[in-house]
Amino acid sequence: MKKLYWFGDSWVSGVNPNIKPFPNLASEILGLPYENLGVIATSIDDMVLAFRLYLDRLSPNTDVVIFCLTSAYRINLVDKDGKLYRMGWSANINVELGKTWNTYFANDYSTSYLAHKSISLLYYMCQSQGIECYFVNSFSTLKSYKNLFTPTDTWLLPPEECLANELLSIIEPEPLIIDISNLDNQTWLDHKKLLDQYFIPHDTHPNQLGNKKIAELLTDKLKLKLYEPR
Repeated sequence: MKKLYWFGDSWVSGVNPNIKPFPNLASEILGLPYENLGVIATSIDDMVLAFRLYLDRLSPNTDVVIFCLTSAYRINLVDKDGKLYRMGWSANINVELGKTWNTYFANDYSTSYLAHKSISLLYYMCQSQGIECYFVNSFSTLKSYKNLFTPTDTWLLPPEECLANELLSIIEPEPLIIDISNLDNQTWLDHKKLLDQYFIPHDTHPNQLGNKKIAELLTDKLKLKLYEPR
């Protein structure tokens, strides 16, 4: 029997003990054992480090890894003394490094470029051990780079799409947090209705119904992947 290993941020780990996150729900629907290895506020860079700790424990015959990718704007930088800082959220930020990064480098293209390199590394780490793996964006999207692109069949959704877009009607890079100033009033009202339906109030995480919808989507995608001849 296959076993699923889920990596990701707070969307994967869950933020409310009363809400079962979608990796758990999807694994249970599929009837497969699983480990939820989500870590709040992690980055794609951090996933590489976290996955390395598990790589030698996995079996190519049964284990499947699913990387639920977080925002590419969360990135690790190292200063001249070799100290690691995590850009993109409040914890452990070097102000000067952050200013330089945000001023000169942080945009959809550069962050996607760096993210694809880390994703490619994750893919080839799995390939080196014969481990089956898949990728999906949780709440943000990536630009495509053909020369840094993992095989299409390893993506549960294309890199230009994300799970949040499957719940919401507005297609934006980060539809939960971006300031979408060009919306007309009716479009915003339609958007807000979906936010109220699928997300925790005043939060950017899916509620139980939102997690259920995501789990159903991923279950359909994974059935096609897990039970087709490799």
